[in-house]
Amino acid sequence: MSLQRALPWGLAAATLATGLMWRDCVLIASAAVIAMQAFHRTMDALAPQTGWAAAARCWLMGGATMAAALILVGTVIAAWFELWTPANDRGVQTMAALVVVQGVMWARYRRSPLVDEAGRIGAWTLTGALVALVAKGFAGVEFAPCLFALAVSGALVLAGWRLARDDASLFLWSGQRR
Repeated sequence: MSLQRALPWGLAAATLATGLMWRDCVLIASAAVIAMQAFHRTMDALAPQTGWAAAARCWLMGGATMAAALILVGTVIAAWFELWTPANDRGVQTMAALVVVQGVMWARYRRSPLVDEAGRIGAWTLTGALVALVAKGFAGVEFAPCLFALAVSGALVLAGWRLARDDASLFLWSGQRR
């Protein structure tokens, strides 16, 4: 696997590992968003590919994305019922990690055709994370990072469904036209 394809997946894995180690809802949820960005970067790097191969990748990632959304909802429910205790106590470090990851993604892929969409996704993720961490740190809304995770899970369900249903069918259709 080339560096162009491995780097975003490595950033997603590192973000998830850090989120789990720190018990941080914002990093755990952001890792799923970074994985979606990694998927789009990988699809871009693999072009051109057959319609069937692209559709299969969309089905796989769509299902994985919807599963990740369910896992996020499960962690929030577990936190609500105190079966899992998120710490969410490293707001500055969390934001620094997300800024670095999104900065690396932008710097590495700024010439990609997907730069505008990926930039918007990264900006929305950073903005949502900042709002959640400020709400927790300054307004005392302890559950704000978990609410961020719920918002991300909703976006992931929509994105996963779109990948599995709409994008996969478009790739299948385009593969039949050849």
